[in-house]
Amino acid sequence: SVSSGNVFLPDPLTTAGVEYGAPYEDNSDGFVSVLNNEVVTKSFTTKFSSGIYYLESNYIKIKDIRSPYIAPASSSSGAFNYTRDQDGFEDVNAYYHLSAFHDYLTDSVSGLGFTNLLDEVVEIDPHGDTEDASYYYPQTPKKITYGIGGVDDAEDADVLIHEYSHGISD
Repeated sequence: SVSSGNVFLPDPLTTAGVEYGAPYEDNSDGFVSVLNNEVVTKSFTTKFSSGIYYLESNYIKIKDIRSPYIAPASSSSGAFNYTRDQDGFEDVNAYYHLSAFHDYLTDSVSGLGFTNLLDEVVEIDPHGDTEDASYYYPQTPKKITYGIGGVDDAEDADVLIHEYSHGISD
């Protein structure tokens, strides 16, 4: 099913053309209007089951893996319109960027055409560590946890793809 949601493209500092510092600061993941001004709405494919849309595909699945335990975002309408201070924002941002990157790697028409790179579900926890650290776990099922210390790692496409690339190398 097709859904839509708010994401950074790729991160708010890049699109605003500024460096980190007041007023462009995380504010303990609080509402910061200049950061929310950098949000764009994108469409993406989701799983639809029993009247609910889930951030899940054949390759990416948002899942609560580690503390802090925050249930993954879901939607009854297909709209995932969170602001960056809401936990669902990181879920949508991670799902969108990792799905788009996987599609870019594997699409033979508009991408690189690698049809068997990380050809399995990778479980993603956008709030998987209270520290400022993100990790790739090679065990099956493969997992990635993103830290929420400092600036949430799942708010930055570069960090999201960096961790995913460990899976590609694996």
